[in-house]
Amino acid sequence: MPDLAPSANGPNGGERDALGRFRPGNRGGPGKPVARKTAAIRKALFAAVKADDIRAMVRALVARARGGDVLACRELLNRLIGRPGIAEGLTAQPDESPGVIEFRIVGPADDPDDRPDGG
Repeated sequence: MPDLAPSANGPNGGERDALGRFRPGNRGGPGKPVARKTAAIRKALFAAVKADDIRAMVRALVARARGGDVLACRELLNRLIGRPGIAEGLTAQPDESPGVIEFRIVGPADDPDDRPDGG
């Protein structure tokens, strides 16, 4: 059977020890350039945007939602309670209090058609 131990003098010659592990100080490759760029952008944004700025943005978004801006409403609700699942049976009951809408969120596990036993 051939010797399967990594060669210390192969293509990575001086960067590996006798067991094939990287030696201390190995640069470890170039990494992900896009991730570095994204991290630099995030760092700059976090440095530029302060908590008071975020509060002002949220107040402006709430004001637009209160004024009837549907996109602002959607953004607020998505951020506060998460994106909606599949709504089933979205109905308004005429005999209920005005403005009350009953609905049930159904995820993949709740869908009777997706159950192995058929429901």
